[in-house]
Amino acid sequence: MKRGELLEEVHSALTVFSNATVQFELWYCELLDAIESRDIVKLEIAEYGVKIDEIVAKRDSKQGEFDDIVRNGKNLVVKKDVTDTVPVRDKIKVCLYIQSLHVRTKCSTGWATKK
Repeated sequence: MKRGELLEEVHSALTVFSNATVQFELWYCELLDAIESRDIVKLEIAEYGVKIDEIVAKRDSKQGEFDDIVRNGKNLVVKKDVTDTVPVRDKIKVCLYIQSLHVRTKCSTGWATKK
C-alpha cells in the first residue's frame, strides 16, 4: 500500500471515529441532563423507578454504537505508522468509563444500583 493511500485510510477512519465520539458525547450529556434533572427527584418512588428504567434502556440501546466506537478507536491505534495515538486512546478511555457507569436508583429501602 502506498503512503498516500495509508494516510487517506487513516484520515477516513479518524474522521468516522471523531464524528462518532462527538455524537456519543452529545447523547451522553443529554442522558446526564435527564438523570440530574430537578424534575426527576420530585417524582414518587414508582414513577422514579419507571424513569430510571427508561434511562437505563436508552443507555443499553447504545451498546452497539459504543462497541463500534471502541473497536474503531482500537483499530486506529494499532495501525502501522500511526504515532500520535494519545487523543484516540483518551477518547476510548472516556467511552469505556461512561459505559461502566452505574445508574443509582432510589427505592423504598435506600439506593440501589442498576447497571
